[in-house]
Amino acid sequence: MGGMPCKPTNEELQALVCRVPATCRKAAEALWRADVLLVCTGAGFSADSGLAVYKDIAEVEAYQGLGLSYHDLCRPEWLHRDPELFYGFWGACYNDYRETEPHEGYRLLRRWRDERFADSEVG
Repeated sequence: MGGMPCKPTNEELQALVCRVPATCRKAAEALWRADVLLVCTGAGFSADSGLAVYKDIAEVEAYQGLGLSYHDLCRPEWLHRDPELFYGFWGACYNDYRETEPHEGYRLLRRWRDERFADSEVG
């Protein structure tokens, strides 16, 4: 940690490229045997469907005029301090998520869940 990433040499890169098919096969076999699949994504997964990422959610003139950022708006005291602001912000977020069509990655994950993990004792 702390070191700068380095670029592989041409020899190292060729060795990595040669191992890709076998590595992908091993990964596919491990997924096939798995009882549970945990998928962790970043904000980009939702952003690919057109949803705003955290830093952009509060980029609304009304919030900017009040000097509020996303982190400010997430504080629960807004429910008591200014319920209209609280419900307006969270209602807009909720509506965006309900009205946005998920991209193909979501359908792929759902299909994997349904086909491979729906009957898992763990899941």
